[in-house]
Amino acid sequence: MNRQDMLAGLIAQAASAGGDMVTLRAIVEESSELGAERVLHRMSDPIIFDTTSPRFALPLLFAGQAQKEVFVNEALARLDGLVHCAIEGTASVPPAAPLEGDCWLIGDGPSGDWSGQAGRLALRQSGQWLFVAAADGTQLLNKATGQIWRRVSSSWNAPSPPTAPSGGTTVDNEARTALAELIAALRQAGVFSA
Repeated sequence: MNRQDMLAGLIAQAASAGGDMVTLRAIVEESSELGAERVLHRMSDPIIFDTTSPRFALPLLFAGQAQKEVFVNEALARLDGLVHCAIEGTASVPPAAPLEGDCWLIGDGPSGDWSGQAGRLALRQSGQWLFVAAADGTQLLNKATGQIWRRVSSSWNAPSPPTAPSGGTTVDNEARTALAELIAALRQAGVFSA
């Protein structure tokens, strides 16, 4: 059955049920291109997404997309590694026996499975490595050092502890220097504003 036959059948059915000419005209108009244009004009513009989210490159789904579970699972794996991120440490060579859920910051000159991934986070998910480029504002715990690191201006920042005062003849000057270094370290850590 083609489009015209289907439309004729609908009009005949409406006429046999006592439909008036206004109703019949509305059916014909709404099934035409004119009706489609009117509906589209009344609708707001749809939001068009790229293939990934802007901050964490989470894969997005599309209408009619096959194997949606693959994209949803990848997005969940990325979130699992990035939310409250904790790295084992920094390395350039993958560990010999990585555990599921391990996360490493890849150092300079990586090799093996990490080749070409310098500066990225390596997340161990489902027996394979998932590589993620961290965005500015990402915060992580370095389990090797116990420090919180923050990504700012495309580099990782970790506060340095102030130098402990030693020697000297005037205790007051040493105390002032130690306090100044402590304040500087807290500024670097983001506790105090610069």
